[in-house]
Order: sequence, then C-alpha cells, then structure tokens
Amino acid sequence: MNILKIAMATAFTLGLGISAQAQTTLSAASSFPEGHLFSVTFEQFIKDFNAANGAEITIDYKGGAPAIGSPFTLGERVQRGQFDLMNNTGPYYETTVPVSLALSLSDQPMEKLRQTDWIDAMQEAHESRGLHYLGKLVQGAPFQLYLRNPLESADLTGLRLRVAPHYQPFFGSLGATTVRSDLGEIYTLMENGSIDGFGWPIIGFLPDWLNITPYRVEPGFYDADLNLVINLETWNRLTDDQKKLFQDLAIDFESRSIETSQGWAEEARDKMEAAGMKINELPGDEAEKFTTTALESAWETIISRDPEIGNRLRKAQYGE
Repeated sequence: MNILKIAMATAFTLGLGISAQAQTTLSAASSFPEGHLFSVTFEQFIKDFNAANGAEITIDYKGGAPAIGSPFTLGERVQRGQFDLMNNTGPYYETTVPVSLALSLSDQPMEKLRQTDWIDAMQEAHESRGLHYLGKLVQGAPFQLYLRNPLESADLTGLRLRVAPHYQPFFGSLGATTVRSDLGEIYTLMENGSIDGFGWPIIGFLPDWLNITPYRVEPGFYDADLNLVINLETWNRLTDDQKKLFQDLAIDFESRSIETSQGWAEEARDKMEAAGMKINELPGDEAEKFTTTALESAWETIISRDPEIGNRLRKAQYGE
C-alpha cells in the first residue's frame, strides 16, 4: 500500500471516532442495562452485524445505562460523536430530537409507516440534529399504569406517580403529581410509599417489582419502542455497501419485532397473573377518556415543539 492509500485509510478510520488497526470500529451504547430485555435485541443486532461484516467494519458495544451514564443524555452523546450508534427509546432523547416522542405513539407497524411521509419526516427531524434514523428494534407492546390501589375512574388526582418524559403530560393532565426517576429507583419508591404507582411497558418488567405492584390498569397506552440511531457524520462516512448492510439488517430486525414483542408481552402477563397481580379494568367511558387523553396530550406536546414536522407525523400516522 502506498503512502497516499495509508493516509486515506487512516483518515477514514479516525474520522469515524474510534481508532482501529486493520478495520473501522464504531462504538455503540444502549439506554438500558446490558442484558436487560430492552437491550438484548440491540446486542443481537451487533453480533449479527459483526458476523456479516467484521473483517471491514465492526461495532464495539460499550454497554448500557447507567454504566455508560444517564440514559437521558445518550442521544446528546451520540450527536456529539462520543458514541457512534445507540439503542434508545424515543422519549429518552427528546432533548436532542424534540419530536422523538412520536416514536412511542405509533399504533401502526413500521412496515406501513415506511410507505408514508412519516419516515421522511422522522428522518428529517433526526438529520437536522446530527443523527440518522435506522429503524425500530422493539415495537408492538403497550405501556401500562401499575398501582398500589385500584382506580374507579381515569381521575388520577391525589396520586404520586413515577413517570418517564413522554407520559408525564398525560398523567399530569389527569391530575397526578409526577415524579421522575431512573428505573433502578422504582422498587424503593414503591416500597417506602414515596409513590403510589408508576408507568412502564408490559414488557421489561423487573421480577422484584412483582412484590410491590398489586394492580395493573387496563387499557394500556402508547407503544414500547427501541430505536437504532447512528451519528450522522459517521453514517455519511460509510460506504454504500456498509450503509446497505446497516439498513437491510435494521429492517430485517424491525420486521420481526412485533411478533417478538407480543410474545414477550404474553409471557409478562402470565408471570404477573401467577404472582397475584390483579387487573384494574377501567369502565367504558373512563377507559376511552384514559386513552384519548394519553394521545391528545402527547401530540399537543410534539406539535408545540415542531409544528411542521409534528403535523406531518400525525397526518401520516392517521392518514389525515
């Protein structure tokens, strides 16, 4: 190899952020702990990617939050190039991509949304913030409200509830006092009575939470989403073949994600029932108020942040 080729290869490698000897290495991190249900699909993606293309480009998995830092700052760190690739739920990086909350509102499979303006609008939102959206690794399982005591209506007045960013406006609009915390604090907050309940997907429910969670409210709301997102400069430096491998593998995982998530959801419901958790089914009108408020409060937030992109996402999702 002549000096010019060596220089070009070195510049390419360094430009992707992490040095390598004979290959390009991309760093990756998850917004959930390594080995957690919300990280395992991402971890399998990395294994499959490296097996398919490891001689030329490889992904170095650095682990998940909180070991790699706060999950709520991971989007900013990928934006800055500290990591090249992330597995993240949209609401956790809304400070970086303000409309990313919409990733949790989709009631349609990504296969369908990719045929609409939704994917173009979402990609524009990401690329304007230095990121490139690749696809969903988890979809098709709802969020739930878990409580110490049952509800008779959708009125949450007087309740202190642990929230994540995307359903804080929802619970708040129904009267709840909301509390933000990392997932590792939920058990202690429930055990010592600091909160009356918490929101969490039907999947990824930690085993010890079964000991402090008597009720699960139905209906559920939103959609548990885990997304594959790459730094835009990193993406632009990849070859066409490398980009195709990333995108094809992402869509392959995406196409199987609903079936996988729904299987996990059934297993979770069975475990909850076996542990004695009771279903708190809201009556008809109250159930409708619960789900309608969930969507209206979220879309109001999204559109207030970016009216143009927000309205495009909503119109594409509902075929308006």
